[in-house]
Amino acid sequence: MKRTSTLLVLLLIGALIGLSTPASASALSADKAVYPTDGKLRLIPVAATTTIYKGAMVSLKTDGYATPAADTADYRFVGIAIHQVDNSSGADGDLSVTVLTAGEFTAVYASAAQTQVGELCYTADDATVAAVGTTTNDVLAGIVVKYVAANTVRVKFAVNLDAAAADVAAHVADAADAHAGTAITNTPAGAIAATTAQAAIDELDTDLTAHLDDTTDAHAGTAVTNTPAGTIAATTAQAAIDELDTDITTNLYAPFVWSIPVALVDISGAMDVVTEWVAPFDGEITSVDWTQSTVVSTASKAATLNVEIETTDVSGGEITLTSAACTPLGKYIAGAAVSGDNTFSSGEKISVEATSVTAFAEGTGFIVISMKAHIQ
Repeated sequence: MKRTSTLLVLLLIGALIGLSTPASASALSADKAVYPTDGKLRLIPVAATTTIYKGAMVSLKTDGYATPAADTADYRFVGIAIHQVDNSSGADGDLSVTVLTAGEFTAVYASAAQTQVGELCYTADDATVAAVGTTTNDVLAGIVVKYVAANTVRVKFAVNLDAAAADVAAHVADAADAHAGTAITNTPAGAIAATTAQAAIDELDTDLTAHLDDTTDAHAGTAVTNTPAGTIAATTAQAAIDELDTDITTNLYAPFVWSIPVALVDISGAMDVVTEWVAPFDGEITSVDWTQSTVVSTASKAATLNVEIETTDVSGGEITLTSAACTPLGKYIAGAAVSGDNTFSSGEKISVEATSVTAFAEGTGFIVISMKAHIQ
């Protein structure tokens, strides 16, 4: 206590002498009195209607007056009050507080642990510090140098760091006066030989431009990955293209219906009803049906019609015609479901043949062959 009182007296005497000595308006021409201090104690005017308790953390408001530390935007932490000042009834600067600005101090730190040692901490209120990200405004208080207990730590002042942090933030935000790329070093690695950031960027730009312009040495489709999605299971660009091509070849088609008029009386026995129609496209037969155009009146007549591609019968698609089935006018007779051997290529021959014939005496109709014409 005695040491503190002596410091206060010296500080006040120095302040009074300083006030009584007029500031020189020009360079010195004679000796000047010097009143050195250790720089650890500062006498700071207190804000109006404010009480600062002994041991409180102290911050400066934007107007430069001292106030209890808090998590408040634009506050700047300056130190620890070494005595109480009650300026609750005063105006700005009516009273001043002596603040310790260097060394270490004890502060409350909720859920403190040994892992906090070495980390920066920030003012939460005039007795409490907290980790970055747990306060709103991150007013820097100092560096945790010792874990004392579950809610107590020792903090080393970082007043100068706070100013430095503000300078760094201002520098980073200054888009008009950033470092030139030529002033930032780069360690050559891989194919980049440049030793500055600007030269490295220029080198990359040159390499990329050359690569994009080179149509003879582009990446192989097999070397470009593809993420399977939808109906495409391929994992490379080339395989995906091939898969799409197969899907298009298989599934892209135009419907084609071939309608063939037939007079049943002309079917006298096992014979070709249509002989070797040459397909003008690749495709597949999907169904074979019959539509009656004039009715059959003579009973007990029958014939079975089936489609043949070259010399191979289509599996399914047989039409069974009987006297009973071929009436009334417009009767639709579905053929059996087509189940195989039904694809053909352009230029192949398609025929319709009759079997199991009991010759009809009358009646006409149409063989209706539905196809998918593959689009290449």
